[in-house]
Amino acid sequence: MKKQTDSGYIQWIFLALPVMWLGAVLACAYEDGMTLFELLPRFAAAMDRPFAIGWTPYTLKFVLGALVVYGFAVTMYLTGRQNRRPG
Repeated sequence: MKKQTDSGYIQWIFLALPVMWLGAVLACAYEDGMTLFELLPRFAAAMDRPFAIGWTPYTLKFVLGALVVYGFAVTMYLTGRQNRRPG
């Protein structure tokens, strides 16, 4: 009997939508010259009004960066599921 190896690409695509949304919220909280320690409290405050997002000069960079991190995490998850003890 063959083991099913379908990784469900559709679910990974649908899960990319919240990742893009979080990248857009993070971009709205960012201002030029901020450090990560200054950004995190502003991101927490931005999550109080999660649908008040707009386009900033940083939105594309943050969304693409979030998608790259998400793609890397999905790739690591899928490659770690291989059968290492066949038989």
